[in-house]
Amino acid sequence: MKVTYQYPLEQSDTTLMLPQGAQPIHVDVQEGQPTLWVLLDTDEPMEPRRFETYQTGMGMPKRAHHVHVGTFAYKGSTFHVFERT
Repeated sequence: MKVTYQYPLEQSDTTLMLPQGAQPIHVDVQEGQPTLWVLLDTDEPMEPRRFETYQTGMGMPKRAHHVHVGTFAYKGSTFHVFERT
């Protein structure tokens, strides 16, 4: 069954067990907590997915491959969430 779930994001690095094919669809702050919303199929097998959060101007590893998921403002700063693939 396809549903949308939300997951809290850690300050810099979050690993989530998500069904294969899950699609991150939104990032924002909810009740003071940076949060990732994901469209997923609960019938698919689970796999680990790694999401990293970087503040604007913060360096990122050169050799890692990142896909941008979303951007959010929090406590006066702007943050960018990437999935590490």
